[in-house]
Amino acid sequence: MEIKLNKFDVLFISSLFCLTLMLSCSVKNDDYKEITYQELPSDVRKKFKEVYGYKEPPKIINGKRVTYMPPFVECYNVDQNCTCRIKSKGGIIRDPYFVITSCKKTAKMSWAILQRVFIIKNDSIYYPWSNDGVTTSGEARSFDVLIDTLKFRVEKMR
Repeated sequence: MEIKLNKFDVLFISSLFCLTLMLSCSVKNDDYKEITYQELPSDVRKKFKEVYGYKEPPKIINGKRVTYMPPFVECYNVDQNCTCRIKSKGGIIRDPYFVITSCKKTAKMSWAILQRVFIIKNDSIYYPWSNDGVTTSGEARSFDVLIDTLKFRVEKMR
């Protein structure tokens, strides 16, 4: 039995193969424990509250009013001696992720995490888990998000 494929069939199969390959290589954060805001360590909870409540007053730059906008991604370590660095990796379309490094530990975090605030304590990284990543220009993150109602995830850094 001979199977004949036209050029559209070949294109479709090739596209399907490429899509499957791209999805199978994406960064997935599957090794986590889910906890509530109240279950966060007290110093981590305090830092989240500080970050979500932060807002700068409007500034005048070149005669124009500029309002505060929360950063696209933020990272902090509760250990003041450890800085936190974030690098965006992967492609814009295929497999975008962040590499977060602090105190010689690293974590790969997917762009699919919508509330992109990461707090590190010892070898664990904590982040809110939400289906919404909305922020409002000129307002603190807490304007749109009631942080004590969110679920959080904690993962071990490597």
